[in-house]
Amino acid sequence: MMMSRGARAWLALALLVLCLGWAGAGTGQGLPPARGEIAGTGPVRVALIVPLSGGAGLAGPARAIRNGAVLALEAAGAGAQIHLVIKDSGADPQRAGTLAREAVGEGARLILGPIRAEAVEAAAGAVDGSGVPIIGFSSTGAVAGPGVFLLSVLPEVAAMRGLGHARDRGARAGAAIVPDNRTGAAHEAAFRAAASAQAMTAVAVERFADEAGARAAVEALGPLLRSGRIDTLYLPDPLTAPSLASLLEAVQYPKSRVLIVGSAQWAEREAIAAHPFLSGAVYPAPDAGAAAGLAAAYRARFSAEPDSFAMMGFAAASLADTPGLVMAGYLPAMIARAGGFMGPEGPFRFHLDGRGEYGLGIFEVRAEGAALIEAGRMGGIPLDTSGRGSSDDGIIPPVGESLLRE
Repeated sequence: MMMSRGARAWLALALLVLCLGWAGAGTGQGLPPARGEIAGTGPVRVALIVPLSGGAGLAGPARAIRNGAVLALEAAGAGAQIHLVIKDSGADPQRAGTLAREAVGEGARLILGPIRAEAVEAAAGAVDGSGVPIIGFSSTGAVAGPGVFLLSVLPEVAAMRGLGHARDRGARAGAAIVPDNRTGAAHEAAFRAAASAQAMTAVAVERFADEAGARAAVEALGPLLRSGRIDTLYLPDPLTAPSLASLLEAVQYPKSRVLIVGSAQWAEREAIAAHPFLSGAVYPAPDAGAAAGLAAAYRARFSAEPDSFAMMGFAAASLADTPGLVMAGYLPAMIARAGGFMGPEGPFRFHLDGRGEYGLGIFEVRAEGAALIEAGRMGGIPLDTSGRGSSDDGIIPPVGESLLRE
């Protein structure tokens, strides 16, 4: 049967809409069409901006965040109050700003993402004054601010929790060895601020840029370690921690008297557990064991292992679908409510300065695998790492369990 000219025109239009990824009916009454992949059918629009085509180092985390967010809305089913418009920002941070502006024009009430600090800054600048808040996934606390929140394990949060555990065990003085780069500088600032907030003395920080520098750093700390002037050694970088451990062993590091503390980035590194000298070291991290059911669902749905980014994606979409936040129009004061929220790996909250804080457990490195030795909780966050002032004790205090109950 031949199709009429009008029917062919409508079919062509329908195919064009599908190809462009526009969302129309069933995704909120009165909303304009939106460009991007659509997940969920709730009436409130939320944008997710991640670098799905960003290349090495970006596409993998972006895909995991996208998958986690999609899984959250699938779990909510017909009860979901939001739908996601998923936008690919690629590798260009400025494109994230363009897409954030586009999302606001399409009626998004909240923006999730981007990942990199410079992309979060671009998105925040693009929607400044719109009243639409951003919940990004960067671990650079300096890009947070009013209406710009960060859902990630920040270096200062991990340092507070890890050094807090050391302090509870009687530690009084610490040192750190960090890479001589931008990431290392962030870890150094976090270490110094957390040590101050925990009433610990930061005796020394050694930096290295290569193997020779790492050897020199370890040798410089040798006398302090052997003399007992240091009882805690902070090694936040997971890639170099095993090599540093070998060097520490060579200088007869007094392992029985000095506690090695790692960062949350140690959690997914097999090389950490494989190094015998790191046995007994501790590090803070979200409790992945609490999300065993979600991990199984993720594997079944995407035929892949969920990582920390997948958990962040699930937490972000679930947060966006929280009835109280939806009803309040995602007011920043509601996002930063004192009681925080419960995510797949435990509690988390946002502070008014935009920085996020996870409830982190303490894990001990063992040959058979990491063992949770202290349940997840929030350990506070130093104020002075962001340059936004300080309080009498220089710390936003830990949150009590009672605050996490509605």
